[in-house]
Amino acid sequence: TKEFTRLGGQSAIVNAYLAGLMLLAGLVAAAYGVSAVLRLRAEETGGLADPVLSGAPGRIRWGSSHVLVAVTGSALLLALAGAATGLGYGLRAGDVGGEVARMLGAGLAQLPAALVIAGIAVAAFGLLPGQSVAVGWAAGYAFLFAVCGAAAKGIGQLLGTSSALTKEFTRLGGQSAIVNAYLAGLMLLAGLVAAAYGVSAVLRLRAEETAGLADPVLSGAPGRVRWGFSHVLVATTGTALLLTVAGAATGLGYGLRAGDVGGEVARMLGAGLAQLPAALVIAGIAVAAFGLLPGQSVAVGWTAVGLAVVISIFGQVLQLSGWVLDISPFTHAPRLPGGTVAAPPLVWLSVIALGLAAAGLAAFRRRDIA
Repeated sequence: TKEFTRLGGQSAIVNAYLAGLMLLAGLVAAAYGVSAVLRLRAEETGGLADPVLSGAPGRIRWGSSHVLVAVTGSALLLALAGAATGLGYGLRAGDVGGEVARMLGAGLAQLPAALVIAGIAVAAFGLLPGQSVAVGWAAGYAFLFAVCGAAAKGIGQLLGTSSALTKEFTRLGGQSAIVNAYLAGLMLLAGLVAAAYGVSAVLRLRAEETAGLADPVLSGAPGRVRWGFSHVLVATTGTALLLTVAGAATGLGYGLRAGDVGGEVARMLGAGLAQLPAALVIAGIAVAAFGLLPGQSVAVGWTAVGLAVVISIFGQVLQLSGWVLDISPFTHAPRLPGGTVAAPPLVWLSVIALGLAAAGLAAFRRRDIA
């Protein structure tokens, strides 16, 4: 500890951790911005916006209102994330005011990148309305993870240039271990945000049910199951697509810097898809809640996402018990690259996700419609 403090190593590690938290906040804010923008498509296809779509001025005002919500909401989320992080760290470090101001700026520094992703969703809605949801999420993932992957090449510099520290880290795993830990952290973030996408896709079921948009297919049980399964299929394939894009983009960004594009893309593609079973468990919880507790399905689905984020990101820092850590399915997913892959956890996570989805659809087949 004394050596780290003298050489500035401890400061670098803390700053790297705090920067990682702000990256996570940026990803969540970007996801919120995309979802807020893509409400345009949901309202258009559901006929909810017909009164304002008769003329061009009405369309612009309607679209601008959603974009404004996306921008202000993303900014608010980042401001809250920065201020809360600064408050928590400042209370421990003895400088609440300084840390709140510093982290508030660090959080809002993620806003331009988050708005670029939301802007891609706006462009997709205007140019490719039928594919706007998939294009918005996939393009945002490709942009973010390519940039983050390229940054992996210099991650070791965060630990300082001390020859003593370099020797010690080389003995413990060296540059390769540091880079792998960073890349594995990116794939964990990709899995968490992909799980959020899966939940949002599943909860379209509840939105369409309460709005009466699915009445023609809900008159019989077979129609209900087909309709529900189609949304679950979209959630599953979309989640897999996002993790594929995240892995490939990270590998491309890092591979271009490291001089091995093909090898890194293949390696990171596998690392991204290794998070898929855990992400589908979270989406499966939303499906089960939709069938069994429809009135609380939105709260249950997003609570599952929130718990997964808190446990996966802060669990060890907060020194939570092992049984608490095990609640998050991401605890059981392999940390790749650099970690080991065991088949049983992946199989069990897949079985649990399938069971939750089946239970939710079976319950939906029998319950009353809102």
